[in-house]
Amino acid sequence: MVARTLKRAFYFVVATAGVGFAVAALLLLTQTVEKSDDFDRLQDIIVAINIVGGLLLVALLIGNLTRLARDYRDNVPGAKLKARMVGMFVGLAVLPLLVVFYFSTQFINRGIDSWFNIEVEEGLDNALELSRAALELQKRRNL
Repeated sequence: MVARTLKRAFYFVVATAGVGFAVAALLLLTQTVEKSDDFDRLQDIIVAINIVGGLLLVALLIGNLTRLARDYRDNVPGAKLKARMVGMFVGLAVLPLLVVFYFSTQFINRGIDSWFNIEVEEGLDNALELSRAALELQKRRNL
């Protein structure tokens, strides 16, 4: 009985730590919105926090799935219902999340690619050439 309570407490601490790391990373990310220099400084910390938090949550997920598989194999009462509920959760929550993630990354990648269109590059080159010519003209006038 004590071992079960310790396991639950351990799972609770790991889950709380994982969520805490995610919240800390989000708070640091909101601070970087105000100043881009902060993002350069905090980027490595944010990535490290996200990796640690993600690993904690994945470890928790693996632990729960192995316990579910063991209970299902041992025909523990309620294990089949729990397995169905996990399957429904995956179908109703995780799959749409993956679809949204896929399409959003495609949208972002295509959007960034369109920023570097040849016409845009030519326009920037022309603007640079014009500004150099204006600078040369100002130099000649001042001399």
